[in-house]
Amino acid sequence: IGLKDLPTIYVRHRLANIFKDGGFWLEKQVLDEEIFVICKKVFGEHHSDTLDSMANVASTYYALGKVESAEELEKEVLDLRKKTMGEHHPNTLSSMNSLACVYLALGKFENAKKLGEDVLELR
Repeated sequence: IGLKDLPTIYVRHRLANIFKDGGFWLEKQVLDEEIFVICKKVFGEHHSDTLDSMANVASTYYALGKVESAEELEKEVLDLRKKTMGEHHPNTLSSMNSLACVYLALGKFENAKKLGEDVLELR
């Protein structure tokens, strides 16, 4: 896996979005996970494309009802985005919002409320 795989990443990403639009979530999950592995190897763990692909996996897990797995990934994405992009970056705020939604789904209302308030204040 190397730079020659860049076109493959973007084609897979487009196909994953087509699967999402068609409601083919299991197929999307497979592609999202593959894209994440490739991005991590090609770009490294802290690259924005890698973080975006990790967030896509988390979002797909959430849509499939795999909320605990989504929570784990969303926490990791948020931590890495805070470190690499800063607390006020729109992608960081988006990750905070996504994690707040996961907390709501898990019944962690105090965590969701706190994160929601943080997002509102930072925006």
